[in-house]
Amino acid sequence: MRNLYKPYLLLLLALLLLTACATRERVPDKAEAKGWELQKAALNELQNWRVRGRISVQLDREAWSATMRWEQNNDEYRINLTAPLGQGALELVGGPDQVVLHTADNRLLYDASPENLMEKTFGWFVPIVGLKHWIKGAPSPDSKPRALSLDEHGSLSTLAQSGWTMEYSRYLENGRYRLPQRLNLENKQRKLRLRLVILEWMPAP
Repeated sequence: MRNLYKPYLLLLLALLLLTACATRERVPDKAEAKGWELQKAALNELQNWRVRGRISVQLDREAWSATMRWEQNNDEYRINLTAPLGQGALELVGGPDQVVLHTADNRLLYDASPENLMEKTFGWFVPIVGLKHWIKGAPSPDSKPRALSLDEHGSLSTLAQSGWTMEYSRYLENGRYRLPQRLNLENKQRKLRLRLVILEWMPAP
């Protein structure tokens, strides 16, 4: 008799688990959704900024970390990465048509795509074009997000876009902007993880 009811008990347990999972998902209320639209519009207008922080890259079992300085002026950018303990530094300077990589051994490498240049040189695909939006806490306008969720302040909590999933765990208040302080990115297809910790945000007019 017990075996007769076992499938029904398992089905009931599964339904209870699904219900429990569903109740944990936050659905943004109208105020949060309105706040997000206003914040997204403000972030899209923020085209000139500088950040100082740290970045770590993990590809399979290999890992690399560096201090980071990123300066963005509309479509042009300058990214400086310095590895610890004198392991070297690199500078990535680019715009819509060309990017130049100045390596630690004083080589100058050129490409039309920063992603291709970084991957050819170091073996990592760092999504610079998307990251200039994601680092601000906004989706890239180049493609539709697959999914996103908001925190209680109406800022991004998670984002899935262009093959990447992102988790925002902390924000900084900076004038009219609420800007990310910690951001984890993962691309499962490429087996690549990035972690950004922003120590200072400097929005420019």
